[in-house]
Amino acid sequence: MYNVMKDSLFEPKKILKHRNKSGGFVFLYIVLLILIMSVDAFVFYGGYDQNSVINESTTGCVIDESGLSCADDHDPLTEYNIYGFSVYLFDDETEVSDLQAAPGMMLVMKGETLTFYLDGGEMYHIAVDTQMTLSGFFASVTTGMMIASIVVSVLSKAIILMFVILISTLPFLRLKQYIRYRKIFKLVVFASTPIAFLFTFYYLLNIPDLLFFILMFVAYRSIYVMQKELYYRTMMHLQKQQQEEDEDSGEEDEGNDDWPEL
Repeated sequence: MYNVMKDSLFEPKKILKHRNKSGGFVFLYIVLLILIMSVDAFVFYGGYDQNSVINESTTGCVIDESGLSCADDHDPLTEYNIYGFSVYLFDDETEVSDLQAAPGMMLVMKGETLTFYLDGGEMYHIAVDTQMTLSGFFASVTTGMMIASIVVSVLSKAIILMFVILISTLPFLRLKQYIRYRKIFKLVVFASTPIAFLFTFYYLLNIPDLLFFILMFVAYRSIYVMQKELYYRTMMHLQKQQQEEDEDSGEEDEGNDDWPEL
Protein backbone atom coordinates (compact mmCIF):
# COMPACT_ATOMS: atom_id res chain seq x y z
CA MET A 1 0.00 0.00 0.00
CA TYR A 2 2.89 2.31 0.72
CA ASN A 3 4.14 2.06 -2.89
CA VAL A 4 0.67 2.71 -4.30
CA MET A 5 0.28 5.75 -2.07
CA LYS A 6 3.75 7.03 -2.89
CA ASP A 7 3.23 6.69 -6.64
CA SER A 8 -0.17 8.38 -6.47
CA LEU A 9 1.21 11.33 -4.54
CA PHE A 10 4.52 11.84 -6.34
CA GLU A 11 4.68 9.80 -9.56
CA PRO A 12 1.11 9.31 -10.87
CA LYS A 13 2.37 7.90 -14.18
CA LYS A 14 3.44 4.79 -12.26
CA ILE A 15 -0.09 4.12 -11.00
CA LEU A 16 -0.69 1.96 -14.08
CA LYS A 17 1.81 -0.63 -12.87
CA HIS A 18 -0.60 -1.38 -9.99
CA ARG A 19 -3.50 -2.18 -12.34
CA ASN A 20 -3.44 -5.89 -11.51
CA LYS A 21 -3.93 -5.51 -7.76
CA SER A 22 -6.67 -7.76 -6.38
CA GLY A 23 -10.16 -6.64 -5.47
CA GLY A 24 -9.42 -7.30 -1.80
CA PHE A 25 -6.40 -5.01 -1.98
CA VAL A 26 -8.51 -2.26 -3.54
CA PHE A 27 -11.16 -2.64 -0.83
CA LEU A 28 -8.55 -2.35 1.93
CA TYR A 29 -7.02 0.66 0.19
CA ILE A 30 -10.42 2.39 0.10
CA VAL A 31 -10.84 1.65 3.82
CA LEU A 32 -7.39 3.15 4.44
CA LEU A 33 -8.29 6.33 2.54
CA ILE A 34 -11.57 6.64 4.47
CA LEU A 35 -9.72 6.30 7.78
CA ILE A 36 -7.20 8.92 6.68
CA MET A 37 -10.06 11.28 5.82
CA SER A 38 -11.64 10.58 9.23
CA VAL A 39 -8.58 11.53 11.28
CA ASP A 40 -10.29 14.76 12.37
CA ALA A 41 -13.05 12.80 14.15
CA PHE A 42 -10.55 10.63 16.05
CA VAL A 43 -8.50 13.70 16.99
CA PHE A 44 -11.55 15.69 18.10
CA TYR A 45 -13.22 13.01 20.21
CA GLY A 46 -9.96 11.50 21.46
CA GLY A 47 -8.60 14.81 22.66
CA TYR A 48 -11.82 16.52 23.78
CA ASP A 49 -11.41 17.59 27.41
CA GLN A 50 -14.28 20.03 27.91
CA ASN A 51 -17.02 17.58 28.86
CA SER A 52 -18.81 18.54 32.06
CA VAL A 53 -18.69 16.21 35.03
CA ILE A 54 -22.34 15.24 35.43
CA ASN A 55 -22.90 13.29 38.63
CA GLU A 56 -24.87 13.47 41.85
CA SER A 57 -22.48 15.84 43.63
CA THR A 58 -22.02 18.35 40.77
CA THR A 59 -25.71 18.60 39.89
CA GLY A 60 -27.63 17.86 43.07
CA CYS A 61 -29.72 15.36 41.12
CA VAL A 62 -30.17 11.59 41.28
CA ILE A 63 -32.02 8.89 39.37
CA ASP A 64 -34.64 7.08 41.40
CA GLU A 65 -37.66 4.91 40.58
CA SER A 66 -39.51 7.94 39.16
CA GLY A 67 -36.62 9.06 36.98
CA LEU A 68 -34.69 12.30 37.47
CA SER A 69 -35.06 13.87 40.88
CA CYS A 70 -33.22 17.06 41.89
CA ALA A 71 -32.71 19.00 45.11
CA ASP A 72 -34.71 22.19 45.68
CA ASP A 73 -31.66 24.39 45.13
CA HIS A 74 -30.91 22.86 41.71
CA ASP A 75 -31.23 25.37 38.86
CA PRO A 76 -32.85 23.51 35.91
CA LEU A 77 -31.45 26.09 33.48
CA THR A 78 -27.83 25.26 34.39
CA GLU A 79 -26.00 24.27 31.20
CA TYR A 80 -23.63 21.31 31.03
CA ASN A 81 -21.62 20.12 28.04
CA ILE A 82 -20.99 16.80 26.28
CA TYR A 83 -18.97 16.97 23.05
CA GLY A 84 -20.44 20.34 22.14
CA PHE A 85 -24.01 19.38 23.05
CA SER A 86 -25.65 21.54 25.70
CA VAL A 87 -27.13 19.36 28.46
CA TYR A 88 -29.94 20.39 30.84
CA LEU A 89 -31.53 18.59 33.78
CA PHE A 90 -35.14 19.83 33.93
CA ASP A 91 -37.61 19.51 36.75
CA ASP A 92 -41.28 18.77 36.08
CA GLU A 93 -42.20 22.44 35.60
CA THR A 94 -39.37 23.48 33.27
CA GLU A 95 -39.79 23.45 29.48
CA VAL A 96 -37.43 24.11 26.55
CA SER A 97 -39.32 27.36 25.93
CA ASP A 98 -38.01 28.63 29.29
CA LEU A 99 -34.50 28.84 27.83
CA GLN A 100 -33.54 32.30 26.61
CA ALA A 101 -32.16 30.79 23.41
CA ALA A 102 -32.27 27.11 22.49
CA PRO A 103 -28.75 25.91 21.55
CA GLY A 104 -28.21 24.24 18.19
CA MET A 105 -27.60 20.78 19.68
CA MET A 106 -29.15 20.03 23.04
CA LEU A 107 -29.91 17.13 25.38
CA VAL A 108 -32.66 17.55 27.95
CA MET A 109 -33.20 15.06 30.76
CA LYS A 110 -36.61 15.25 32.37
CA GLY A 111 -38.36 12.58 34.40
CA GLU A 112 -37.70 9.22 32.77
CA THR A 113 -36.71 10.60 29.36
CA LEU A 114 -33.57 12.01 27.72
CA THR A 115 -34.52 14.02 24.63
CA PHE A 116 -32.24 15.19 21.81
CA TYR A 117 -33.01 18.55 20.22
CA LEU A 118 -31.60 20.23 17.11
CA ASP A 119 -32.24 23.96 16.68
CA GLY A 120 -35.08 23.77 19.16
CA GLY A 121 -36.83 20.87 17.41
CA GLU A 122 -37.17 17.49 19.07
CA MET A 123 -35.25 14.79 17.18
CA TYR A 124 -35.64 11.64 19.30
CA HIS A 125 -35.62 10.50 22.87
CA ILE A 126 -34.45 7.55 24.93
CA ALA A 127 -35.79 6.10 28.17
CA VAL A 128 -33.76 6.63 31.34
CA ASP A 129 -32.69 3.41 33.03
CA THR A 130 -33.91 3.95 36.58
CA GLN A 131 -31.60 1.19 37.81
CA MET A 132 -28.52 3.26 36.98
CA THR A 133 -26.89 6.10 38.86
CA LEU A 134 -26.83 9.56 37.30
CA SER A 135 -23.06 9.40 36.81
CA GLY A 136 -23.26 5.91 35.29
CA PHE A 137 -26.08 6.92 32.96
CA PHE A 138 -24.26 9.97 31.60
CA ALA A 139 -21.01 8.00 31.32
CA SER A 140 -22.81 5.57 28.99
CA VAL A 141 -24.45 8.46 27.11
CA THR A 142 -21.05 10.12 26.61
CA THR A 143 -19.49 6.91 25.34
CA GLY A 144 -22.44 6.23 23.04
CA MET A 145 -22.32 9.74 21.61
CA MET A 146 -18.59 9.44 20.92
CA ILE A 147 -18.94 6.10 19.14
CA ALA A 148 -22.02 7.18 17.17
CA SER A 149 -20.38 10.45 16.12
CA ILE A 150 -17.22 8.70 14.93
CA VAL A 151 -19.26 6.12 12.99
CA VAL A 152 -21.34 8.88 11.35
CA SER A 153 -18.17 10.78 10.48
CA VAL A 154 -16.53 7.71 8.93
CA LEU A 155 -19.66 6.86 6.92
CA SER A 156 -20.00 10.42 5.66
CA LYS A 157 -16.34 10.41 4.55
CA ALA A 158 -16.93 7.08 2.82
CA ILE A 159 -19.85 8.56 0.87
CA ILE A 160 -17.79 11.61 -0.11
CA LEU A 161 -14.83 9.50 -1.24
CA MET A 162 -16.96 7.07 -3.27
CA PHE A 163 -18.79 9.99 -4.90
CA VAL A 164 -15.47 11.58 -5.91
CA ILE A 165 -14.15 8.26 -7.25
CA LEU A 166 -17.30 7.46 -9.26
CA ILE A 167 -17.47 10.96 -10.73
CA SER A 168 -13.77 10.77 -11.63
CA THR A 169 -14.30 7.55 -13.60
CA LEU A 170 -16.67 9.28 -16.05
CA PRO A 171 -13.93 10.71 -18.34
CA PHE A 172 -12.56 7.17 -18.71
CA LEU A 173 -15.80 5.66 -20.02
CA ARG A 174 -14.79 6.23 -23.63
CA LEU A 175 -12.07 3.63 -23.00
CA LYS A 176 -14.55 1.12 -21.64
CA GLN A 177 -14.54 -0.80 -24.94
CA TYR A 178 -10.82 -1.41 -24.48
CA ILE A 179 -10.46 -1.54 -20.69
CA ARG A 180 -12.89 -3.12 -18.25
CA TYR A 181 -14.62 -0.66 -15.91
CA ARG A 182 -13.39 -2.66 -12.93
CA LYS A 183 -9.80 -1.88 -13.86
CA ILE A 184 -10.62 1.79 -14.50
CA PHE A 185 -12.28 2.01 -11.09
CA LYS A 186 -9.24 0.41 -9.47
CA LEU A 187 -6.82 2.91 -11.04
CA VAL A 188 -9.01 5.88 -10.12
CA VAL A 189 -9.15 4.66 -6.51
CA PHE A 190 -5.36 4.68 -6.36
CA ALA A 191 -5.15 8.07 -8.07
CA SER A 192 -7.61 9.57 -5.55
CA THR A 193 -5.03 9.44 -2.75
CA PRO A 194 -4.10 13.18 -2.94
CA ILE A 195 -7.78 14.09 -2.79
CA ALA A 196 -8.23 11.99 0.36
CA PHE A 197 -5.28 13.76 1.99
CA LEU A 198 -6.67 17.15 0.97
CA PHE A 199 -9.99 16.35 2.66
CA THR A 200 -8.05 15.27 5.76
CA PHE A 201 -6.33 18.65 6.08
CA TYR A 202 -9.56 20.45 5.14
CA TYR A 203 -11.37 18.98 8.14
CA LEU A 204 -8.38 19.15 10.50
CA LEU A 205 -7.27 22.72 9.75
CA ASN A 206 -10.59 24.27 8.66
CA ILE A 207 -9.10 25.37 5.34
CA PRO A 208 -11.17 28.19 3.75
CA ASP A 209 -13.51 26.93 1.05
CA LEU A 210 -11.94 29.06 -1.69
CA LEU A 211 -8.45 27.73 -0.92
CA PHE A 212 -9.88 24.20 -0.73
CA PHE A 213 -11.31 24.41 -4.24
CA ILE A 214 -8.01 25.78 -5.57
CA LEU A 215 -6.11 22.93 -3.92
CA MET A 216 -8.66 20.49 -5.32
CA PHE A 217 -7.33 21.18 -8.82
CA VAL A 218 -3.82 20.40 -7.57
CA ALA A 219 -4.99 17.22 -5.85
CA TYR A 220 -6.80 16.13 -9.03
CA ARG A 221 -3.46 16.17 -10.88
CA SER A 222 -2.80 12.49 -10.15
CA ILE A 223 -6.07 11.45 -11.79
CA TYR A 224 -5.42 13.74 -14.76
CA VAL A 225 -1.85 12.50 -15.28
CA MET A 226 -2.94 8.88 -14.90
CA GLN A 227 -5.79 9.48 -17.36
CA LYS A 228 -3.41 11.03 -19.90
CA GLU A 229 -0.94 8.15 -19.52
CA LEU A 230 -3.71 5.57 -19.88
CA TYR A 231 -5.01 7.24 -23.04
CA TYR A 232 -1.51 7.38 -24.48
CA ARG A 233 -0.75 3.73 -23.79
CA THR A 234 -4.13 2.61 -25.09
CA MET A 235 -3.77 4.58 -28.31
CA MET A 236 -0.21 3.32 -28.80
CA HIS A 237 -1.39 -0.24 -28.28
CA LEU A 238 -4.25 0.19 -30.76
CA GLN A 239 -1.96 1.82 -33.30
CA LYS A 240 0.57 -1.00 -32.99
CA GLN A 241 -2.22 -3.54 -33.29
CA GLN A 242 -3.54 -1.80 -36.40
CA GLN A 243 -0.10 -1.71 -37.96
CA GLU A 244 0.33 -5.43 -37.37
CA GLU A 245 -3.05 -6.10 -38.98
CA ASP A 246 -2.12 -3.88 -41.93
CA GLU A 247 1.15 -5.72 -42.40
CA ASP A 248 -0.64 -9.07 -42.36
CA SER A 249 -3.20 -7.75 -44.82
CA GLY A 250 -0.46 -6.40 -47.10
CA GLU A 251 1.28 -9.74 -47.23
CA GLU A 252 -1.95 -11.50 -48.18
CA ASP A 253 -2.98 -8.92 -50.81
CA GLU A 254 0.23 -7.39 -52.14
CA GLY A 255 -0.24 -4.24 -54.17
CA ASN A 256 -3.65 -3.36 -52.76
CA ASP A 257 -3.62 0.36 -51.80
CA ASP A 258 -7.04 0.31 -50.17
CA TRP A 259 -5.76 0.66 -46.56
CA PRO A 260 -8.23 1.03 -43.66
CA GLU A 261 -8.29 4.35 -41.81
CA LEU A 262 -6.31 4.58 -38.56
